[in-house]
Amino acid sequence: MRRVLLKLGTGVLTDHEGQLASTRLARILDEIIPQLENDQQLIIVTSGAVGLGRVRLGLTGQLSLNEKQMCASVGQAVLMQYYNMILSKYNLTGGQILLTSGDLAQSNRRENLRTTLSTMGNHPVVPIINENDAISSEELEALTDHSFSDNDQLSSLLAVELAAELLVILTDIEGIYLDRASYDRKEYLHHIDDLKVLDRIQIWSSSQMGRGGALSKVAAARLTANAGIACWITSGMTEHQMAAGLQNLRQGRLPRAGSFISGKGQQWKN
Repeated sequence: MRRVLLKLGTGVLTDHEGQLASTRLARILDEIIPQLENDQQLIIVTSGAVGLGRVRLGLTGQLSLNEKQMCASVGQAVLMQYYNMILSKYNLTGGQILLTSGDLAQSNRRENLRTTLSTMGNHPVVPIINENDAISSEELEALTDHSFSDNDQLSSLLAVELAAELLVILTDIEGIYLDRASYDRKEYLHHIDDLKVLDRIQIWSSSQMGRGGALSKVAAARLTANAGIACWITSGMTEHQMAAGLQNLRQGRLPRAGSFISGKGQQWKN
């Protein structure tokens, strides 16, 4: 795999008080980075800026759009500080890229993005990508305390645009469940190579698989799989899963944990 995209959700990056779960973040990167060869590029799509900014500023209650944008600016600085502290252990530096929908909509800006990421891949730089919520208001206007970021969609669009081989979405559940009964039995979908299965997934609102979380991840998996890119949705809360899963993939086996959606794309047909 030449390029691996890693998407980290807010539920993985923060603890129950909204603080950055720095130990967990360090553990995840410690599992992933040693598994990559020198010619493999890791690209990180991160969430969590608004929540971290809110905590850092001590803000409570309903926030205005302008306050959310301010929190995004403050929280993004906190994120980069911790990412760089962890990456320095591997003599790597995080390179911040903040995107809006217009950056992917315009061909010249898409080309600039591809060129910048390719250049980073030739140096000890790990791209750290997030939506530019301090500028863009598209998502923040709909953001609530219980909604998910649109970074699932962003990560899948980037995976397709960059022709990555694998998109890893780390979340706070073990995988994708078919319905409430399978969730209660802790029986998640392990390998999906027929995308029609995604049409049968039932969403319910009173669980961790509520609207927003599951829907956005299923949509991301569908988009990448249709492009021949595998999507691995798994828990970022369980130790050793990432290292073991990447080792299995390198040896031509499926990860034992999480939901691996490969579809019928030529890249993963075998």
